[in-house]
Amino acid sequence: MSKSARKEANLVPQLIVLLFLAAMSTRLVACAFVRSAFVVPTARRSGCAAQWMGFHSTMRHMASEDGEEFRKSYGIRGVGRNSSVQLETSTGHVIQSDVPASMGGTDTAPQPVELLLGSLLGCTQATALYVGRMVKPRILIDHLEFDLQAHRDQRGALSQPITTLPTIPARLQQVSGTITIHLKDSRQILSPDQLQFLETQTEARCPIANMMLASGCQFNITWKQVPS
Repeated sequence: MSKSARKEANLVPQLIVLLFLAAMSTRLVACAFVRSAFVVPTARRSGCAAQWMGFHSTMRHMASEDGEEFRKSYGIRGVGRNSSVQLETSTGHVIQSDVPASMGGTDTAPQPVELLLGSLLGCTQATALYVGRMVKPRILIDHLEFDLQAHRDQRGALSQPITTLPTIPARLQQVSGTITIHLKDSRQILSPDQLQFLETQTEARCPIANMMLASGCQFNITWKQVPS
């Protein structure tokens, strides 16, 4: 074997050692990156496997923060004939809507906007009870009395020409009235701060109220207590 051939042969083991050291360094750097980037709940486990378990745990936590885990879905199917719509919810309840004869309907069921207001009442009732149960000291509601009115500008729906988008919103412009609170304990008197807290938290947490307020509809609703 020539001198140059022997020299090249001696380099082969050195190259193998260098490649092995490079691979190990890359593995250590990868593990260090994962360890520094993510919180690892299985810190007592060794190797990159534990680090990747920590990575997936962090990703699941981020997905939860995005809200997908807590998403609540609704479904509804319906058939519309003339001015009336027959609806069935995914929970098996049947609803119907219609419009008055003055609007071309047969007035056989509530108007869609009346159903919206009814949804506001139902959502407010359920949410207020939840808020009252969760706050300390508790506000245990026996029942609520609703007396609400709402209005909109009809030009938002009826303006002409039909090929031009209306310049006035078709949504409800304002909901006003009173919500009277009756507590289970007739001796409990709510302070102004408690009344305000109940109103603010209920409107923020009720999906219907939250949606209506976000649309620009104004609420001029007075919450008050009448001792039982």
